[in-house]
Amino acid sequence: MPFQEKISVAPMMDVTTREFRYLLRKQTRHTTLYTEMIPAEAIVHGRSAELLSYDEPGPPVLQLGSADPEKMAAAGERAREAGYTTVNINAGCPSPRVRSGGFGVFLMGQKDMAAEMVKRLKARNLTVTVKHRLGVDCYDPTALLEFCRTLIHAGVDALIVHARIALSRGISPEENRTIPPLDYDAVYRLKDSFPDLPIVINGGIAGKEAIMAHLERVDGVMIGRAVARNPAIVSAYDRDFFGDPAPPSDFWDGTGEYLRQRHLAGRPPGILCRAIMDWMHGRPGGKLFRQILSESKVPFLERWEQAEALARTSTDQDRYSNLWSDVKQRVTLNGGGTHD
Repeated sequence: MPFQEKISVAPMMDVTTREFRYLLRKQTRHTTLYTEMIPAEAIVHGRSAELLSYDEPGPPVLQLGSADPEKMAAAGERAREAGYTTVNINAGCPSPRVRSGGFGVFLMGQKDMAAEMVKRLKARNLTVTVKHRLGVDCYDPTALLEFCRTLIHAGVDALIVHARIALSRGISPEENRTIPPLDYDAVYRLKDSFPDLPIVINGGIAGKEAIMAHLERVDGVMIGRAVARNPAIVSAYDRDFFGDPAPPSDFWDGTGEYLRQRHLAGRPPGILCRAIMDWMHGRPGGKLFRQILSESKVPFLERWEQAEALARTSTDQDRYSNLWSDVKQRVTLNGGGTHD
């Protein structure tokens, strides 16, 4: 089967939630979507049905994190039973949480363990990819080539390369996304070394021109924080990168009912608000839309009613600003507490 991940949205903790992916899929039919990173142990020993649920028409790519090949394989089996076809191994996250667990980017120093995970997942009839960086604390081209070669021998189907090294100590995970300099040429050289292996580039990529330029050198482009900041940009991806001229569906059609149902199912309001918060980015009323959703003292359904009304008629900001002031005043008078 030809490689399918020409354009993808990166797995991002607290961003690519079930609800956020559902909203993305309303605007792009062809872009590959990823779950947040889920620890394999949480699937094996925890709420696997809840963790593996999705609302898109087809399954996203499941990103798993673990330092235990046996648990990785068991989580992969649960994923396959839940309908997933592709698992991505997280070998790129440098957070303290993954450092203590010995996985994420620290798998780059355990290439044989990473390869064993690939083999065991492949044995479950899954497509298996690995997302990694250029190195840990330094860029060593020889070590990087050996890491990739070991994964290839294990049967990996594609590599997704964040075009930075990771610094293992002294900076936050957020700083690790910006302080180590980008080195796109290093990813291009990796593709030159393994021309038959699909290679996806990731890191600091946003606009159409930049994406098209990368596609001249590698097989796919993964976009992360640019989509998190302004998710509506995906509405142009089908046309720009897949040659599909059909416009996306009306974003607001069914969105309100979906969020209300997720709320009634017990999903925390904070997660629902984060999923929808930035869809008005750069549009009239966008700032007020965020303010409405951020007011945690107001019950979620009341917040959403006002936010949705504003989104549908965003040119009449004064009207909804006044309405919203009335809502907040009423809640204050009634002694409302925090609802998130």
